[in-house]
Amino acid sequence: MQAKVGAYNPTLILDRVELDKLHDLTEKALASRIGVDESTLWRVSSGESAPSAAFIAKVKIAFPQANLNRVFAVANKAKAAA
Repeated sequence: MQAKVGAYNPTLILDRVELDKLHDLTEKALASRIGVDESTLWRVSSGESAPSAAFIAKVKIAFPQANLNRVFAVANKAKAAA
């Protein structure tokens, strides 16, 4: 049975709590290791932007031991009124 989406707009976010368990890097060093700008890392972590397939692949390359089901989570953002 599928969950109803309703008035929400589901998106993936980078779960920083889970990712941070895999490293002891600064924000700048983490962004560099993944291969993205710090602002991109922040936008994906906060849910402001959904991660692209390339972003997800870069995280997996940077952290091959990472379980992507733990490192990425689904967040629901309320849809704007039409």
